[in-house]
Amino acid sequence: MRLCVSAVDCFAQTSPQNAALLAFKREQIAIVQANNERLGADAPPEYWTYLTQLKDRAAQIEKSTGDFASTPYNFHERAYFAPDGSPQPYWIALPSNYSSARKWPLVVYLHGYSDQISKVTPALPSPETLDGARRRGFIVAIPYGRRNSDFVQWGQDDVLRVKAEVLQRYAIDAERVFLAGTSMGGYGAYAVGLHTAGGWNAVAAISGRSDFYLWFKLQREALPSWKRALYDADDPRFLIRNARNTPFLVQHGALDTVVSPEHSRLIVADAKRLNLPFRYFEQPNGDHYDEFQFAAMERALDWFKTLPTPIPPRKIELVAVDLREASNAWARVEAFETYGESASLRAQIGDNAIEVETQNVARFILEPPQRYLRAGQKISLVVNGVEAAQLDPASSIVWEKSDAKLGKTPARCGPFKNALRDPFLLVYGDEKGRIDAQRFALEWKQSSDGTATIKAATQISTPDKANFNLILFGTRQTNPLIAEIADDLPLELTPEGYRRGEKTVAGQNLGVRMVWKSPWNAARLIGICSGNWWGEKLPVNHKWDLIPDYIVYSDQTDADDTNSALEAGFFDGNWQ
Repeated sequence: MRLCVSAVDCFAQTSPQNAALLAFKREQIAIVQANNERLGADAPPEYWTYLTQLKDRAAQIEKSTGDFASTPYNFHERAYFAPDGSPQPYWIALPSNYSSARKWPLVVYLHGYSDQISKVTPALPSPETLDGARRRGFIVAIPYGRRNSDFVQWGQDDVLRVKAEVLQRYAIDAERVFLAGTSMGGYGAYAVGLHTAGGWNAVAAISGRSDFYLWFKLQREALPSWKRALYDADDPRFLIRNARNTPFLVQHGALDTVVSPEHSRLIVADAKRLNLPFRYFEQPNGDHYDEFQFAAMERALDWFKTLPTPIPPRKIELVAVDLREASNAWARVEAFETYGESASLRAQIGDNAIEVETQNVARFILEPPQRYLRAGQKISLVVNGVEAAQLDPASSIVWEKSDAKLGKTPARCGPFKNALRDPFLLVYGDEKGRIDAQRFALEWKQSSDGTATIKAATQISTPDKANFNLILFGTRQTNPLIAEIADDLPLELTPEGYRRGEKTVAGQNLGVRMVWKSPWNAARLIGICSGNWWGEKLPVNHKWDLIPDYIVYSDQTDADDTNSALEAGFFDGNWQ
């Protein structure tokens, strides 16, 4: 059986809605077959039975012409093609009496960490948890989460894509969409819920960490500003103001030794001080494991059922460090004044006026709920105490500072890991670059169960430059694409050390990682990977967490196992 390795290959064999599912099943077949062959005579008979079942299921999908959910009854297995071209699975649990004739509430469930996780052994909730949701009339969507991604960056993108797919394919009540997670998924519930506030009617975080600095035993103020920014961007306690209009139920076991209950106590205390809609339940004899988490999910489901239908908020609050995550119910920030620092926006609709307070914001767009505005009348926009304009409420409200630097956009900004959230290619120039690209691709596979396509620089076409973020390996001496743009780059590795602008610095055994605007397409990014390898000691699911827009590093490591930085930081809004 031929392995389907790309969206194009699969689409040639089956209908579009089943292509990703077929590719996923064939990935499973390849994994199980390789494992069985490795075990040889020691492979249990049930392993071979499972392989036969997978092949039979793939054949059924390939022959189908309509929507094929892969599994019968009320537990559906589905998949979609991610931006890197890889098939990513997800699962749907339906109530036994499901019918598309009515609308159903949806819970998106985020799994905990699993050192055994793979596309053959995903981390699924217990049957008891799913049965409890079904009995209460909930549809449950279970993202794979790109392995142990913490549900940030491509892990968050996976959650949002699954949510969108389910809303399209099933009869969902769009006003009853909830997010829940346990352990790592509890952190993920915080992170996704706070990054995409306004997208969920309520969030339940169970046994989740809320404070990176507590988790990693770090002193925030002792860190360089660029590293603080990278932690803050995904830190629930730092982002908590985004929960102004999203109810949270936080639960923890007092005897939890995996994730200290102090994480929940601290974020709930923050919420109380800020008058945010948080509720807390701490079980005195609860620990971190299945019995507590099952009961906690039952409580969360019961709580979801009591919540009223939400109404669009008059007042919103937004905090962000990553421009890609800077949106809320009806506001989004499209440019910062200074990158690598937090930005905030508060907006409130009054009597046909909107008052906005900002910090470190150079451009924003508002799309206020029309129910609070007078039809046919202009509204007054007041920004930081100054009336900015009289505007038509029927159109999006756009405000920007006169000196705003708009080269960065939410879809085209750092840090480095953002270049991996859209379609990308790994591009090498010489043999060392090819080996480095292969190593990068392996790390991507191990961390996200993704596919990284590798091409020689001489093979890169005009469509490649238009359609992909290009991750370039080597230097101007070894990679012709880097040579083509090197004079314009703000930073590069040199034979003697490195160049930053007009300044040259001598050094040995250095490396550079950088994300920058693509010179070939205003909608794309490039990445530069030069010199020594980054993150030799870092765990595979956290390889790119602490790379800002640019970093020059040595082969020494800091206490957090990242390479020691000689220079690091964020470019301004014009990539300088």
